[in-house]
Amino acid sequence: MFNLLLFDYRGYGRSSGRPDEEGTYRDALAAKNALLTRPECDPARVIYLGESLGGAIALALALEVPPRGLILQSTFTSLRAVAHHHYPVIPPVVIPDAYPSIRRIAKLKAPLLSLHGDRDEVVPLSEGRALYEAAPEPKRLRVFEGLGHSDLVSAGTEYASVIKEWARDVMANDGDPLPTSGSGEPKFG
Repeated sequence: MFNLLLFDYRGYGRSSGRPDEEGTYRDALAAKNALLTRPECDPARVIYLGESLGGAIALALALEVPPRGLILQSTFTSLRAVAHHHYPVIPPVVIPDAYPSIRRIAKLKAPLLSLHGDRDEVVPLSEGRALYEAAPEPKRLRVFEGLGHSDLVSAGTEYASVIKEWARDVMANDGDPLPTSGSGEPKFG
């Protein structure tokens, strides 16, 4: 069974204010701190999940306050890289070097599950793969065929099963490597 804490960063969803990089990090830390005040929350069993920009923020939070595990869904290597992908005529140096996940991920001290759709037109799969490759073990990558940026949940039970299996392994393997197939590929297809 899972308990979820969902929140909107400043300037997103129902939250007021203007979004900025430092503010989104502070919002994530505040949400984490609010979660830990709940008596039913076991800090040793917290898993972060961030999608797209939320993945970059969840990764930054994971370096400050390590979780039991981290799920990155459709996450980019950096805002500069994904912006340059969409606007290649703009020199990268002109684009702010914000949310530099590729420079951070090597410092991750938690198991990683990386999820991405192979038809993602917002954050290309190459971004997710590069982030996954730069991450330390233990890690798993699951690519969902035919799905785009915000479509992964539409995989229904397949999506839920991937997360549940990984979370079960993370909770059972106290710091031990997560099981993979003999080829080093994820054990789920």
